[in-house]
Amino acid sequence: MTLERLKEQSEYSSLMSQLLSQKEPFDSPTINEQAKSRFISSVKLPLPGSIVIFEPHKPYSVPTNYFQGLNIDGIQLEDNFTSGSFRGLVFFGESILLLSTHVISRAGKDHALHYVAVHFPRNELKAQRQGTDILVSFSGEKSAKSILDGKVSKHSIKFTFIHSRIENRLITPEKAMDSDMIKNYVKRFGDANSYITSSKMMGFTVTTPFILPHPYAFRFCKEIGFKTRAEMAFSSEREFESLLFPEKQEPSLPAQG
Repeated sequence: MTLERLKEQSEYSSLMSQLLSQKEPFDSPTINEQAKSRFISSVKLPLPGSIVIFEPHKPYSVPTNYFQGLNIDGIQLEDNFTSGSFRGLVFFGESILLLSTHVISRAGKDHALHYVAVHFPRNELKAQRQGTDILVSFSGEKSAKSILDGKVSKHSIKFTFIHSRIENRLITPEKAMDSDMIKNYVKRFGDANSYITSSKMMGFTVTTPFILPHPYAFRFCKEIGFKTRAEMAFSSEREFESLLFPEKQEPSLPAQG
């Protein structure tokens, strides 16, 4: 698969390793019991930087409305864009790993408001095609270990990630500035630069809900064989679908000990 070539890019692995590193929980000395459910893992950490995260984004991906929703123990996790935040799915053969974190900066130091790394056997996730859309969802309980105190407990996890076909749905960040979505964002927050910055990481804006590799991956489109970032996006769309509905399986991700 073409995205496998990213593993050969040492700069990509370095960027992703830094992104995936666990940040100190915000206000950790006084973190309450409810907030502890935001820091859970069922796999060995840290994760390798060579992985490809398929991120579920909202249409236009404005910074205040960036990721598609994820609910842990009744808590709707942060879905806005900040540097160092991510949310997505990683494929490991017969397992699919759900990842999510939200990072804020205080006094020059990064802190996490949540860090979730929970794996699912493929048959636990509901993957389906609805017309031209692809939906990946889960609603149920999973056992995971607290990153804060090491205790294992069950957690309610709910999400529905949607990918709509991106054909004829890619526009330039500059063209997106003329859309009502971005005009309303700029009118409310007065910060066009933050939108342009997040959108330019991929090199395009998508006007529908979508699931594509983390924007870092698009920096290396030419190194892995693509002429343009748009070409890489269309190929990634096909690759995501083939990973979600595979004909053959590989060894699954090792569970946390």
